[in-house]
Amino acid sequence: MAGARAGQRDRRPGKPLRRQAGRFKPFHDALFAAGRPSAEALAKARSGTGLAADLPVAVADQELARNFELARGLEATGTPTFVVGDQILQGAVGYEALRDAIKEARGKI
Repeated sequence: MAGARAGQRDRRPGKPLRRQAGRFKPFHDALFAAGRPSAEALAKARSGTGLAADLPVAVADQELARNFELARGLEATGTPTFVVGDQILQGAVGYEALRDAIKEARGKI
């Protein structure tokens, strides 16, 4: 943060999450490559990707709340939920439904 003294933490909302941006996918891949989940595998995946282990709970809770609000706005009640073009597909809709939705969305471009 401009003007912050050395050692001071940036207290702006969302800043800790922005520092983590782009690190989830490599973390996810490293964690799954490690095999069965364990504290050691988690620590190794975090350190190998630079993902913070000390993300403040309040920051994580705020991000989850934003995600839940988005899901409510989309009326996403199933897992998984896919947004394809202007369609929302919920649940295990199958390959054909996804393929058809993508074809339709591409046709509207």
